[in-house]
Amino acid sequence: MDARQAVLWRTALALSEAYLMVGPHPRDERRPLITLEHPRETIVEHDPATGERLAALKAWYDDVAGVARATVYLPDQLVRYETSSRGRGPMRWGPKIWTRLQGPDGGGPHQLGSVPVVPFACRPFLGEDPVAEFDNVIDIQDRINLGVLNRMTIERYSAFRQRWIRGHKFRKVTDPETGLQTVEQPFKPGPGAVWASEFENAQFGDFQQSQIDDLLRAHETDIRDLLIISRTPAYTYAGNLVNISPDTIEALDVSHVAKVEEHQANFGEGLEETLGMAARIAGVERDFTAAEVRWRNPRLINPAVAADAATKKKAIGYPLAVIAEDMGESPQRVQRIVSEAAADQLAGAQALQMAADATAQAQTPARPPVGATGDGGDDGGA
Repeated sequence: MDARQAVLWRTALALSEAYLMVGPHPRDERRPLITLEHPRETIVEHDPATGERLAALKAWYDDVAGVARATVYLPDQLVRYETSSRGRGPMRWGPKIWTRLQGPDGGGPHQLGSVPVVPFACRPFLGEDPVAEFDNVIDIQDRINLGVLNRMTIERYSAFRQRWIRGHKFRKVTDPETGLQTVEQPFKPGPGAVWASEFENAQFGDFQQSQIDDLLRAHETDIRDLLIISRTPAYTYAGNLVNISPDTIEALDVSHVAKVEEHQANFGEGLEETLGMAARIAGVERDFTAAEVRWRNPRLINPAVAADAATKKKAIGYPLAVIAEDMGESPQRVQRIVSEAAADQLAGAQALQMAADATAQAQTPARPPVGATGDGGDDGGA
């Protein structure tokens, strides 16, 4: 999922919905398999009272067998169907077209406790179907496309300034093949061409140059409207933003971050349920109802500001793991940072203990050997 999750989010944002399917691996029933499903092949039916999933359907064409296949997923079992032939055109439906498979290939019960197809809807509204991320700016995009087309048309037909001539009598010629009369064009533009007319009242001129400044200003206005309505940071469209400060970027990013966090909260619920079903397949005896998905911080934070905040959090007693997590480190990096910090503290404590033992041993006076006198001479005793 670390590598494929980007495809899931991109599909959900672009096509309004995407799906994850959970099930045992075909070669190892104790190993969970999570697959990405396209919305053109998958659909989920919800209970209108509770919002729980009642059933799911995946239908696709099997190019190898030359038939259409469908699998119905229920909270306690799955049922498989197929057609006698693929047919032509869009997939057809009806009781006479589809046949329920029997035996081991026909499906059977499962122990996942719910429908193993989890939808990820983009911007769901109460009582409305989900829509793509760009749905509310399609009309602005149409205006932008029309403006670009108009500008390209002007640039194409105004590459050479259109000229006119008055008081010149053109000679007509007859086409030998068709017999049609056409007007001879003696004036052809070119860097070395000189236009001249034998008529006394002949005048030459050219039309005014087409101005596209107004079109460019309208284009920039449409872009700004699109950024505002879609809650996209203005710095993604450079424009006149020059030498902006990190504080300005953070201020421009507020609406965009709010939108991203809204998507994270929405998609996180589906991920939690998906991982919970995968844990059941793997035999993990753990309650995942209180689990929470960790997302990368969508804010653009200056590294110097992040380091200063980490220093202040450390000073008031924040654990190192929490500080590393707030700085955007991955769970693997957080574990490595904490373990290496603990190893460094242990090594430092051992070094301090060894230094203290050596100091104490150097400060202890040496004791004389047993039987020795104070001056080292013979006392004459027996």
